[in-house]
Amino acid sequence: MGRKVTLATCSLNQWALDFEGNLDRILKSIEVAKAKGAKYRLGPELEICGYGCADHYYESDTLLHSFEVLRKLLESPVTQDIVCDVGMPIMHHNVRYNCRVLFLNKKILLIRPKMVMANIGVHRELRWFSPWTKSSPHIHMSLDGVEIFTNGSASHHELCKADQRVKLVTSATNKCGGIYLYSNQKGCDGDRVYYDGCAMIVINGDTVAQGTQFSLDDVEVITATLDLEDVRSYRGEACHPHLENGLKPCHRVKMDFSLSSLDDTSSRFTNQSIGATTHLGPACWLWDYLRRSGQAGFLLPLSGGLDSSSTASIVFSMCVQICRAVDNGSKMVMAEFLIRPGVIHSRKSSKLSSGNTVQMTTLKISTICSFD
Repeated sequence: MGRKVTLATCSLNQWALDFEGNLDRILKSIEVAKAKGAKYRLGPELEICGYGCADHYYESDTLLHSFEVLRKLLESPVTQDIVCDVGMPIMHHNVRYNCRVLFLNKKILLIRPKMVMANIGVHRELRWFSPWTKSSPHIHMSLDGVEIFTNGSASHHELCKADQRVKLVTSATNKCGGIYLYSNQKGCDGDRVYYDGCAMIVINGDTVAQGTQFSLDDVEVITATLDLEDVRSYRGEACHPHLENGLKPCHRVKMDFSLSSLDDTSSRFTNQSIGATTHLGPACWLWDYLRRSGQAGFLLPLSGGLDSSSTASIVFSMCVQICRAVDNGSKMVMAEFLIRPGVIHSRKSSKLSSGNTVQMTTLKISTICSFD
């Protein structure tokens, strides 16, 4: 394999048990990744069925429909000539596992079950899945020559959690080098928590690409073109031969496909680290909850106290996010907007199209919180 690799990771707003909608969003992300020249696409955890299925994981239909979606992905021309990494539940020997499935050109390359279950806070993964104990951690993999690591996650939003997430992702390659792709769920996904996206691509401890933490877009794909020689040089300085003693070699799956071409020494690389960017999350949660519940708006009684005024500010912030998305020509937001005409009103008449912008200065809280 040559030096240049173009990799893609994404944040998807998947819905629990919405197999058709989830399939469409997965295909769209793969299509965007290919259009950007990526040869590898990473998706969020359990993206095929949605992360928040809860006790529906016990049902055989959830597993069956997940495999039906996987079959459609394998047969789709969109998934050809790119390594696709998707998340889905799989039962093996009557035991359920939270798995990654990697495939290329209609052939499954690898099924990788999750090793460490999230079972603290709001997470109860041990209720539905069993951990896999026959794989190697990333440090052993890096010492065995693995250069690209991937993490399809479903990490919900908490205060200050974004900084912890960035530190965990960057520290994973800071010690032994390597490229790290992090993908995350976004939106509500049928649960009471909000997943906040923030997909990342990291090399040798430096973040070179990062998606938004909060946005109204259902599909967000980020890519980076990286030089594998940077990983090899980094490891040549940081790693020592005596650390490899006693390590069991990683399992290899050989395929007739390369993430890079042999003649790529003159290609441009993404080598500039960036900082994290965050925005207000409750506003995005309100919009996602509103459209998933099928309601036309929010009823907000105003008592004049701190609670009602804070809630009104959050609702107004939601409206600001919506107007910005409409102004930027988001077809998804406009389509949702047009079926809920009571969500936002303005004193001046304005049409919702890519050529007309809702006048921000004319919005009023009393009309923003209207309902049918």
